[in-house]
Amino acid sequence: MIYPGPFVGSSVTYSNVIESSADPINDPEPLFGPPSIASGNLLDFDPGVNPFSADSPPADTTDGSLTFTVTSNNGDPIPGLFIYESGDFAMLGLPTGAEFVASILSVRVFDPSDDSEISPPSPLASVFIEVFDDPPFEGVFWENSVTVDLSGLGLTEVEIVLNNTLQAVGDLEQPVTTFIRKKDFKVDVIPEPSSAVLLALGIGAMVTRRRRG
Repeated sequence: MIYPGPFVGSSVTYSNVIESSADPINDPEPLFGPPSIASGNLLDFDPGVNPFSADSPPADTTDGSLTFTVTSNNGDPIPGLFIYESGDFAMLGLPTGAEFVASILSVRVFDPSDDSEISPPSPLASVFIEVFDDPPFEGVFWENSVTVDLSGLGLTEVEIVLNNTLQAVGDLEQPVTTFIRKKDFKVDVIPEPSSAVLLALGIGAMVTRRRRG
């Protein structure tokens, strides 16, 4: 599913937004949903009536990918990106401890000018929620995020390749039902100085380049 845009923010433009599903039969697009500029540089995706979700039993994995290009509007370097997701989850029944829900978000960044990859190649964040003999519950909020530091690279355009997985594991014998849903997905430009932001978050990383494989 293609959302060509352009989606013009205050200092960057997002274009060539493409989403796909690893299993388009059982998990058809849209998973992320159509994006729009909410304010400033904030690109906001709307999962809509067919949310990005995983439901169990049986164990279920929903795997979606998203690619898009970010271009500076005025030629200034892009300092970095903040990618955020959130939603809710549930576990219904009498959990034994074998049940869980999870979300995994990985991001690869490429320089379109020479097709080189900005390293580390896969900034990764994950949410893993496991329950041991807790009461059943539903509609519990979760969130997950990745910050990509591009400071000092002088890049005015980058290509983002993002993979996102939701997992739900329940129990057929108990039975225990689990589900996890993504209800919000956002991309924003981090403010300068990005190094100070990353230091505060404790997730700064050195960057190098390597050719796209």
